[in-house]
Amino acid sequence: MLLGRTANGLYWMNRYIERAENMARLVDAGLRMALT
Repeated sequence: MLLGRTANGLYWMNRYIERAENMARLVDAGLRMALT
């Protein structure tokens, strides 16, 4: 049971990290467009 809970936690953490990376990429692209 503990293994499943750990795997579930890692899965959600990974999803949030991916979402944060995508947001950072969008912000970066937006700043580049605004500055150029």
